[in-house]
Amino acid sequence: MSKLRSLTAAVAAFSMLLASCAGGQGAASSQSASSGSQAAPASSAAPASSAAPAQEEKAAAGNPSKTGLPIVEETVELKALCDKDINTTDWSSHPALARMEEITNVKITWDCVPDAGFAEKRNLLFASNDLPDFVIRAKLNAQQEMKYASANQLMKLDELMDYAPNFSELTANDPNIMKNIVLPDGHIYALPQLNTTDGNLIMKYWINKAWLDKLNLPMPSTTEEFYETLKAFKEKDPNGNGQADEIAYSGSAKDGACNLFYNFMGAWGFGKNAPLGSTDFPYIDFDENGTVSLIPLDPRFKDMVSFFNRLWSEDLIDKESFSQDRNQIVSKLTADQVGFVSDGNNTQWIGPARSNFVAMPALTGPDGERKWINISPYVQTTGTACITTSNPYPEVTMRWLDYFYSEEGTVLVRLGIEGESYYVDDNGAYQLFDHIQNDPTGLTLDQALGKWALFCGGNFPQNIKDEVDKSAAQLPETKEANEVVRPDMVPYNQIPKLKFTEQESIQLGNYAQDLLSYINENTVKFITGERSMDTWDAFTQELSKMNVDAYLKIYQDSYNRWKG
Repeated sequence: MSKLRSLTAAVAAFSMLLASCAGGQGAASSQSASSGSQAAPASSAAPASSAAPAQEEKAAAGNPSKTGLPIVEETVELKALCDKDINTTDWSSHPALARMEEITNVKITWDCVPDAGFAEKRNLLFASNDLPDFVIRAKLNAQQEMKYASANQLMKLDELMDYAPNFSELTANDPNIMKNIVLPDGHIYALPQLNTTDGNLIMKYWINKAWLDKLNLPMPSTTEEFYETLKAFKEKDPNGNGQADEIAYSGSAKDGACNLFYNFMGAWGFGKNAPLGSTDFPYIDFDENGTVSLIPLDPRFKDMVSFFNRLWSEDLIDKESFSQDRNQIVSKLTADQVGFVSDGNNTQWIGPARSNFVAMPALTGPDGERKWINISPYVQTTGTACITTSNPYPEVTMRWLDYFYSEEGTVLVRLGIEGESYYVDDNGAYQLFDHIQNDPTGLTLDQALGKWALFCGGNFPQNIKDEVDKSAAQLPETKEANEVVRPDMVPYNQIPKLKFTEQESIQLGNYAQDLLSYINENTVKFITGERSMDTWDAFTQELSKMNVDAYLKIYQDSYNRWKG
């Protein structure tokens, strides 16, 4: 990162941005931040708020600096919850975090929870109000941010911006950051992951090029050609072992039916104006005028589901796709049994068979539609880190988190430790050591680098740029894959990060679970043939009775706020 402009200018710019997002309320919050004051949490059901004076006294004792290192002269101890990716060394003994303690004088006791159980642990801690001082790799969605903020469990981070010089500069330079993280009440409660690296933002699907070559097949360009390719993969023994063990298309959609077909939705015209992403997919679409609609009530969705029902009925989709996880897919890939997968922004996860797979272009659908919608905006992830109202040192914590938005901090996250995992060459560029790029024990790049760096799995407060990223996003094959789908990509600036008011979050809690469960369960049944496509009208009639208008209004209002 270039040298910071003055902190005063950055905070002033932030105040103007916040005021534009939230009127008087946001402006007042910015004024509080610029004066360096720390507003005491409002009283509510959260017991921690009653301890505000004691917290302020402790924070004063910490005496954090607003710039420079260390953050505090005397060691401050904090407790934190984190989601640990499988490729990352335990955070309690991780070299990058040991370095952070050394340079900041902040000692953190980590509660590291493996990814599979993290959401449950996080939710239980907030439900019981047994809160850590902060949560990182928090993976909070918009409703959770608002829910916990309304319960007075999250600090207003905009009131701590005096202690975030790096993030303040970024928001001053790019107003789109604020647009995507400020909640409707005018405050920020969680920090984002920022990213301008295409290889991290563009998801792809992958086809077995070795099988295409073996069978002398062209790359599919339409959904019908894709069907014919899968049939050939299934029937013509492309792995050459003389056994009928080929799986044309293997997926992992146990967490949501859309994981099987999301990358194909642009072929039926969905998501081309404002895609909302496959995570917690709300089955919402917006037309060219910004008007919201529920995708399953659109006849094109029936056509798409019918297509996948045909693939399923002809045994072209792995019958374990709605029950298996990624590790099970990798086992099949390693055994050279799979022709196509629809997951990941690079092929590292595929394992030893990854050299056989290349990106397939966006397909043209039956009505001539073609759009690639599975991409993230530059504000790649929201809800990555939050400070709870139980924290006795919120200013210290904000400084600690803000460090990762500096170039040095992002290098620590992305590349690890200089002299161990990376070095700086004669041209001033960051370079990984050969033993990281080509691990002698056969580890992938992410696995080898995860011993020294923290980036694996994403969802981290950081500012990723090509210059400081040496992950698989920078591999030549990943960059080549980006170009395969780039011509049909939705522009980055059309992808919203929607936020909801407290009331909207409550209403979504009432409407969304039943509505989305009904959609997901029946979509799986239609695809697998458990429910006949002849009953589609009955499905949509029942769906129309499930508070659809109220559900759509929430998304319409949120989208209208986002557009401004």
